[in-house]
Amino acid sequence: MMKKTQLKQLVALTIFSIFTLFSCNKKEDTENIPIEDGLTIVQQYVVDNQDLPEHFAGLPEDPNVFGYQDLYNELLNLSDTLYEQHTFSKVTYSSTDNHGNPITLSGLLINPTHGIHDGTPIISHNHGTELEKKLAPSQFVPGQSSPGDFAEVMIAWLYSAMNNWVVIMPDYQGMGEDVSELHPYCIKDRLAVSSADMLEAAKKTIKSKFNASWQGNSYIMGYSEGGYVTMAALEELEKRNVELKGAVIMEGPYDLSGSMREVMLADTAFPVPYFLPMMLVGYNDIYPDYFKFEEMLVSPYDTAIPEYTTGFYSTDFVNNLMPADHILKEVLTESFIDSLNNTNSNAHQALYENNTYINWIPTTETFIWHCENNDCVPFGNFLKVKSVFGSPSNITYKQYPPLVPIFHTIHQTAAPIAFLDGAGWIIERERE
Repeated sequence: MMKKTQLKQLVALTIFSIFTLFSCNKKEDTENIPIEDGLTIVQQYVVDNQDLPEHFAGLPEDPNVFGYQDLYNELLNLSDTLYEQHTFSKVTYSSTDNHGNPITLSGLLINPTHGIHDGTPIISHNHGTELEKKLAPSQFVPGQSSPGDFAEVMIAWLYSAMNNWVVIMPDYQGMGEDVSELHPYCIKDRLAVSSADMLEAAKKTIKSKFNASWQGNSYIMGYSEGGYVTMAALEELEKRNVELKGAVIMEGPYDLSGSMREVMLADTAFPVPYFLPMMLVGYNDIYPDYFKFEEMLVSPYDTAIPEYTTGFYSTDFVNNLMPADHILKEVLTESFIDSLNNTNSNAHQALYENNTYINWIPTTETFIWHCENNDCVPFGNFLKVKSVFGSPSNITYKQYPPLVPIFHTIHQTAAPIAFLDGAGWIIERERE
C-alpha cells in the first residue's frame, strides 16, 4: 500500500489532461490468448504504480469554480487503497460491423495484476467522442503514448487502481484496430452491440482465465458519446437479459431529432464543429440513400468532409474544414435543411430512430447526469429523457448547476465533476 501523500500525487497524474510519459513499466510479449466467445488478449503491459508520482504534472486552478484540485480531494475520500501493479491489455472480441456482418473489434482491459477476486466488479467504460482511430482506448501503450491523448483511459485506470475494479473500454466500430470502416457516430444499434458484446465477452474471460467462480457485479458508464453509447447499450443488455448492477449515463446526445437537430441548424457558432462532419459521414455509411453528400452538403464541403472525416485526420484538421464562424448549417444545402425540419422525411426519421429513449424505459438502477448550461450537448437532451422516462424508483437524475468554462468548453469543464459523481454512485452501490 502507498502513503496518502503519494496517492494524492497519483490521483492528480491520472486525471490531468497534460501529462508526461509513463515509465518503469514492463511489456509482456504474449501470443494471442483466445477465450472461447470471450476476449482475445493480444498484448499486455504491467505497470508499476509506485513509480507514477514521479511523473506528476499539474494544471492551474480557477478559484471560482470546481476544479481539478477539488476533484483530487474528493477522489481521495472515496478510497484509501492503491494496488501496486495494474495490467493493461489490448484485446479483441467478436461483434458485428456497420452492416451487421461478423467482425473482430478491439478494446482495452485494465485489471489489478495481483488478481481478480470472486466479487470484483467489472465496469464497462464507454469512451466519449474521438475522431482519430489511433486514439481509441486499445491503442494506449504505457511508456509510449502521451497520457494527455488518452484522458479517459487515465480515468479508467484510476478507477481500477483505487477501487480494485476491472475496467473494460470498447473502441467501437471504425475505431482502434477496425481501420477498414467508418465510425458509426450516434448510430444506436451499432454502438449498443459493440459495447454489449465486449461486456459479455469480458465476463466469460474473467470466469475462464482469471476466476472461474467470479460472481462480481457489472456496471456500464460513459460521458458524451460514451453517455449515448451507455444508454443504447443498457437497452441492448436488458433485451439480452444480461444482469447489471447499475448504469451511469452522463451528458450524452440522446435526443438527435430534437435537441441535437437544433444544434445542427442553429444560427450561432458551435464550439466543436467536427461533430457535424463526423455524424454525417457515419450516417452516410449506414443510410446512403438518405444522407448523400452531394445532396446534403454545399461545395466545397461535399468533397472535403467525406475525404478527411475518416478517422485518420485530427479534430483540429476537421474543425478547420468547417466555416470560420463555426455555424454548422452553413455547410448544408437548403433542401437538406428542409428535410431535417420535415418530420416525415427519411433523414428526420433516421435521426428519430437513433434517439436512445424511444419505446423503452430502463429497469436497471440508473444514474443520469447533466450540466444545465452544457455548450456542446444541450441540456434539452437530459430534459427530453427525463420527460419520457419519468421518475421510476430505479432512476436517479442529477441536474448540475451552470458552470463557467475553465477549459475550452463547458462540456470539457463538466467532465471531471461528472466522473467523480459517477464513480461515487457506483462505490455506494458496491458498499450496500
